[in-house]
Amino acid sequence: MSNSRGSASRFTVRAGAAFTLVELLVVIGIIAVLVGILLPALGKAKQRAQTVSCQSNLHQIFIAARSYAAENRDSLPFGMIFAKTNPTNGRPATNDPSYITWFGSLDRYMTKGAVDAVPLDGASRYYDGATKRIFSKAFRCPTVDPSFNQKITYYNHGVAMPHMPMELNPRLDVAQRVYGPAKFTQLHPDNALFWDTPVWIDAAPDVPSLFWLGPPNQTSAGYTLACAEIDDEQISNPMAPELRYRGPSSDRFAQSTSILNRPDGPISWPTDEFLESLGYGALPANADTAGDFGIWNFAFGGPRWRHNGNQAVNVAFADGSIRALNIGKRIVKVRGIPYYDVEFRRSMLMLKWPNNQKDSGSIPTG
Repeated sequence: MSNSRGSASRFTVRAGAAFTLVELLVVIGIIAVLVGILLPALGKAKQRAQTVSCQSNLHQIFIAARSYAAENRDSLPFGMIFAKTNPTNGRPATNDPSYITWFGSLDRYMTKGAVDAVPLDGASRYYDGATKRIFSKAFRCPTVDPSFNQKITYYNHGVAMPHMPMELNPRLDVAQRVYGPAKFTQLHPDNALFWDTPVWIDAAPDVPSLFWLGPPNQTSAGYTLACAEIDDEQISNPMAPELRYRGPSSDRFAQSTSILNRPDGPISWPTDEFLESLGYGALPANADTAGDFGIWNFAFGGPRWRHNGNQAVNVAFADGSIRALNIGKRIVKVRGIPYYDVEFRRSMLMLKWPNNQKDSGSIPTG
């Protein structure tokens, strides 16, 4: 019994024992320091996880593109074409306004029971391609704020996967038009196929992607999913076919006085400071946007550098690799306008020279 009492007495707490104010402050200070150390690390870990998840999305999209090609003679899907198309202007040929897009076609390999054609059954229909169709979650980057309704947060290469209402636009030189998707054999391994793109705060819940470029044939109703203006319209409305393809005279073309035209140059991406200097409410180009000014033309369907602290864009390439390309800090000037020397290079957009194209014989200088 005495041993039992003696053992118990060793664990008796002294009456009145408590932390002093100084001890509490020390503990609180230690916790605050630990939180200060851990929060940035946790933030970076979350960003890294989102980047990896986004790259996984793009990998799934690429695998779907390969699956599509395996069933379609090595061909990529159309970027956008109406299900029943007028071959002269690319507009809908009947009262059936459903359309086929790269994401609709690839969704067949990602969502059970999905088909190519996307019905225009949403509230706003032609204006923004509104559809109640639900697409695979892989088409939405996990970094995008949930308050944005846009269903598809990636964009496609508009020459490898052409947008026919734009390609048949009377304003585009007939000799430079594309009449069908490219085959994988017509791509260079480092051709960019899909990438992060800006999203629009005013998009309704039924909106799949950016449809806000007006109809190329103004006599016909309906808007279109436009070719990306990722390089200031040089692949969507080229001055010469060499702006879409790595030409047979690449050395001559590389002599352009504008670095934005040269294969080794960056895509067009003006600095935020330049946009701010315009003085009429210019939005930053690298943003998911709101307000009356919307998305700048070179950012429409272009890259959204939303990873690594708004400094990197994830890109799926023709060889199946998924890479993050950075903005970088170096500035180049063209006609007095400062551009970021981004890692997204013009050559990544230039496909192999096709048999139906004729060398322009010119050196673009603009």
